[in-house]
Amino acid sequence: MRLTNLIKRLTNYVRLGHRLIRLVTLIIIGLILAFGSRLLLGQRWYLHSSGMNIVQWWMRSIATVLGLKIDVQGEICARPVLVVSNHISWVDVIAISVASHGIFVAKSDVMSWPIIGRLAAMSGTRFIARETVSSLRKVLDETTRLLKQGTRVVIFPEGTSTSGSQVMRFSSAVFQAPITAGAMVQAVTLQYRRNGELDRLAPFINDDTFVPHLLRLLQAEGIRVSLTFEKPIPAFGHKRQGLAEYTQGQIVKRLKYSDQAVSHGINENINRVA
Repeated sequence: MRLTNLIKRLTNYVRLGHRLIRLVTLIIIGLILAFGSRLLLGQRWYLHSSGMNIVQWWMRSIATVLGLKIDVQGEICARPVLVVSNHISWVDVIAISVASHGIFVAKSDVMSWPIIGRLAAMSGTRFIARETVSSLRKVLDETTRLLKQGTRVVIFPEGTSTSGSQVMRFSSAVFQAPITAGAMVQAVTLQYRRNGELDRLAPFINDDTFVPHLLRLLQAEGIRVSLTFEKPIPAFGHKRQGLAEYTQGQIVKRLKYSDQAVSHGINENINRVA
């Protein structure tokens, strides 16, 4: 037993070292690409098709380093759309970006994360200080503008991350953006699983801080991430509170159905993207 534990620990350390080298290399490449693209394409380089391809390639590469196995179900809306998702971890951004490019709305404290915060800002992430009305208004106006321009915007309406076993009440404020812009709204359900059960390592909750959480993920074996895109609905003509409650309900139902499918060994058609 002691020998087995020792071998397991050594394996984890070797995996950590190998992945750290790859991660640092990718971060350096990401900074170079972001600065170069900004010089060539302008401040909003990430809205150009070539810029979107660069961001998605980088996210796919990061997903590989983290050992993410991403399965996608459902059709991703091709029209201007506000994508709303349950929130479990900072890894959510990577998983959704691998499936489809979008501009994310994140909490302002992400900006303070080492290097990653800078990369997020350079690649178009909009930050919101949830305790201030002025910040919310600014993000709402910018989200409306992006949707009118045909951009996909991704938000996490719970406002905080959870263990993945529940969905907290959706804040309705940002749902005004697709109503004003005449865009679509599409819910996506995120789940992290290991050995058929909810993964306990992926959630970024309680007193977790970014670097220690990242190091734990880099040591671990691969995590399976499932993304289920629900049928998009037009926002025009609906009230924002109704949209918030409806999309939250879609995700709650999907989580319950997925748990039943796993417990009964039901296989669904999936599209593996990473």
